[in-house]
Amino acid sequence: MQERIIEIIALMLAELKRTNSLNSIDTEELSRRGYTTAEISTAFSWIADKFALFPTVSLTEDYSSTLSYRVLHSIENELIPQDVWGDIIEYQSLGLISNAQIEDIINRTMISGIGKLTSQTLKRMIAMQFTNVGNNLFLGNILLTGNETVN
Repeated sequence: MQERIIEIIALMLAELKRTNSLNSIDTEELSRRGYTTAEISTAFSWIADKFALFPTVSLTEDYSSTLSYRVLHSIENELIPQDVWGDIIEYQSLGLISNAQIEDIINRTMISGIGKLTSQTLKRMIAMQFTNVGNNLFLGNILLTGNETVN
């Protein structure tokens, strides 16, 4: 389930980057895509918490022009397909993951023996970086299990 929340967060961050308003996010469209109310609420909470904890974060900032992109070694290239690497770059440009987190993802892929990194496994790794205990998505001082609603 946390992988689906990462998908929603990425969609929301992309929309926020375009419009710079939480009100512009069409939750009905997310529901039509098959996401549950709990998943959407959790994603909204994560975004709200991120901006509450880091008020200087700007969605209008173009991360792609200010950050360098890592070039994969040939061995890393064999384990990280181009489409998954594209997802990583997209998540970085949205501000969802940092350069250090990218390095962590690459290192985990190299040493884990999982073979080729898939999009699903990538989302799971990103979710693990936001995880505190068990299957709860850690959001600052709030632990959500995915069945809550946020008003």
